[in-house]
Amino acid sequence: MKTDAQGFNNLKRGDAYFRPMISLVKFLEKKDFTVYIVSGTERNIVRVLLENVLDVPSDRIIGSDGVIKATGQGNKDGLDYVYQPDDKLIYTGELITKNVKMNKVPIIAREIGKVPVLSFGNSSGDLSMSQYITNNKKYESRAYILLGDDSLREHGSEDKVQKLKKYCEDHGFYTISMKNDFATVYGEDVTLQK
Repeated sequence: MKTDAQGFNNLKRGDAYFRPMISLVKFLEKKDFTVYIVSGTERNIVRVLLENVLDVPSDRIIGSDGVIKATGQGNKDGLDYVYQPDDKLIYTGELITKNVKMNKVPIIAREIGKVPVLSFGNSSGDLSMSQYITNNKKYESRAYILLGDDSLREHGSEDKVQKLKKYCEDHGFYTISMKNDFATVYGEDVTLQK
């Protein structure tokens, strides 16, 4: 968390959050929305990263699932090992499920148990989630996709943005322009390395 964010000046990896998205989560919580963070990053990592940034309870942070084992377990299956008094849990770095693209849909269904009414994503990895949310027949729902079109404050890609924007237009998803709609991205003192 204290290492420099690659490609930026004055930004640590632990502070690399889109400031407007943090403001949005706080706004929705003040309006009595139940907010879930649904990330492609391993959920335990996201929990640690967000614990001093947002008040979202850890059970509402959904991410990729990684293999966790006891220190004394070795290669034994969890069905063949009993947790010992001196054991600690360790994250092995191996993923069970990567929470991106279509994988997000069943994970959201399993973790939340109902279809959300809003989704906010920032890549093509969020399009299946967006479609799932907008298929909600019980309540009016909307999906928003942040377009990474800012090449001055973020590593924007015009080619990727145009493809993503076209897809969103074709499917009725709302788009947000990082370049035009964000007053700041990471904070005023953060700049791209040249």
